[in-house]
Amino acid sequence: IIQILQASKINYEDIKFPRKDKVVEIYNLTGDADVINDALKISKIEINGLNSKYIGELTDIISMQFDQSLINNSFLFGGKYNGKYFDKIKISGIEMGEPGQKINIDEFGFDNLDFKKQDEILKIIQSNSIDELQKNSLSLILSMTFDKFYLKNINYKDKADTFILEYFEISDWSELSVEKILATGFVYDELFAGKSDRYAYDKILIEDILFDVDSVLSLLSSGYDKKFINGDNSQIANSFKSLGNFQIENFSLIDNNKKTFSVDLAQLEDLNFDYFGNSGDIKVPTSFNFKIEGSDFNSSELDKTFGNMFSKVGYNSIKFDFGTEWEWNTNKNNILLNLDLGITDSASINLSSNFTDFNTDILTLKGAPLITYLLTNPKLKDFSLSLKDDSLRDKLITAAAQEANMTTDQYRDFLTQSLDIYAATLGVDQKIAKDMKKAAVNFIKSSNKISISIKPRKPTSITELMPDITSQNYENIIKKLNLSIRN
Repeated sequence: IIQILQASKINYEDIKFPRKDKVVEIYNLTGDADVINDALKISKIEINGLNSKYIGELTDIISMQFDQSLINNSFLFGGKYNGKYFDKIKISGIEMGEPGQKINIDEFGFDNLDFKKQDEILKIIQSNSIDELQKNSLSLILSMTFDKFYLKNINYKDKADTFILEYFEISDWSELSVEKILATGFVYDELFAGKSDRYAYDKILIEDILFDVDSVLSLLSSGYDKKFINGDNSQIANSFKSLGNFQIENFSLIDNNKKTFSVDLAQLEDLNFDYFGNSGDIKVPTSFNFKIEGSDFNSSELDKTFGNMFSKVGYNSIKFDFGTEWEWNTNKNNILLNLDLGITDSASINLSSNFTDFNTDILTLKGAPLITYLLTNPKLKDFSLSLKDDSLRDKLITAAAQEANMTTDQYRDFLTQSLDIYAATLGVDQKIAKDMKKAAVNFIKSSNKISISIKPRKPTSITELMPDITSQNYENIIKKLNLSIRN
C-alpha cells in the first residue's frame, strides 16, 4: 500500500494497521497538482478486509514499471480470480480541483465488491471484433456485484455551474440487476450567455431493476460486443425485463428566476416485459402503473387567457394530475386499462375498462385479419367513466351566478329548470335519458360524482352488437351492455 501511494505521488500524514492487514487507515492524504493534474486532499481512508493478493499484483506491476505481461496476467485484466476485492472502503473529506473549479465530497463508501463470474463470462465472449482489454472490461462489468456504493454531500462548483447532491446510493448490485438507486437533495445551477437555469428535485428512487443476463451474454458471444463498446447499447437495453419502481419527488425547472415547470410526484411502478411471436422476438409491456401528481406548467405564463380564466373562478395556481394502469394477463387473455386525468384539488375524470379474449395473436396480425380480429375476438367485460368534483363545480356556479346577477341557489335552480325544459322539448322518455337527467340534477345540487357504467351480463364483442347498431335499436344495445348513469 505504501509503495502504491509513493508511486502515485500521494503524500499522507499517518497510516495505521489496527488489525494487522485486516484494517488499513490512512490520514490526511494530499496530491501534487503538477503530478495528478488536480490538487487532492483526503481526510481519511479506511479499508476493511482488503484482499492482499490483488494489492500484490498491483505493486508488482508498479515496481516492474507497468510490465505488459504482468498486466495481462493480473485479475483486473483477465487473470486468475482470487476472491472479492474488499469488505468495505470508506473515504472521508475529499477535496479536489484547480483554480476556478472545485469538488467536495463528505464521504464515499463501497461494500463487498466482487466479480465471482468474471472467468465464466470472459469465456462466453468469443468475438474477435474487440481486443482482450475490452473483453476483460465487459466481463468485469457483467460479473460485478456489491452490497452498497454511496456518496454524501457532493458539491461541485466552477465559473458557470454549481452542482449539489446531498446523498447518492446504489445497493445490492448483482450482474446488471440492482435492488435500489437513491438520490436526494439535488440542485444544479447553470449560467450560460447571461441566462441562469436551475434544475432541482428532492428525491429520485429506483427499485428492483432486472436484466436478462443470459440474453446479454448471447448477444456478446455473437459479435455484438464491439457495438456495445462503441456506445450502441440498443440491444442490451432490449434485454431489460422489469422495474419495480421509479419515482421523482418535487422536481422543478426555473428559467431566469421564473418557474417554468414543476411536479410534486412522477412515478412508474410494476413495469414488466415479455416476449411473444413465433420466434419470441416481439417485446411488449405486460403491466405498468404510471402517475403524475401536481404537475405545473406555469399555465399563466404559457397562456394568459387560460390562466385568467381559472383565476376568475378562484384558483391562485393550477396543477394537473394524470395516471394510467395497464395489465395484460396473457395466460387468461385479459386486459385492464385505467386512466385518470384531473386538476389537483379541483376535479378529475376516471376511465376504467376490462376486456377478455384478448390474446397475443393480435401482435402478428395486419390489415383485414386484424380488423376482423378486433371486431370479433376482444369482448368488453366492464367499462366505467366518471367525473368527480372536489371544488370546480361550486366555483364555476358561483362565478356564473355573479355574471348573471343571481345568487348561487338561484343559478342552480336555473340550471335544473333548463334541463327539464330541454328534456321536454326533445320528448325524452327513455329510462336511460331520465336517469341521465336525474344524475345531472343531483350533480348540480349536491352530489360530487356522476358516472356512466357498462357491465354486460356476459362479455360482449362489437360483432354481437352490430345487428342492433345497424337497425338503430338503441334500447336493445343499452340492455345488452347493461348501461347505467348514476351518481
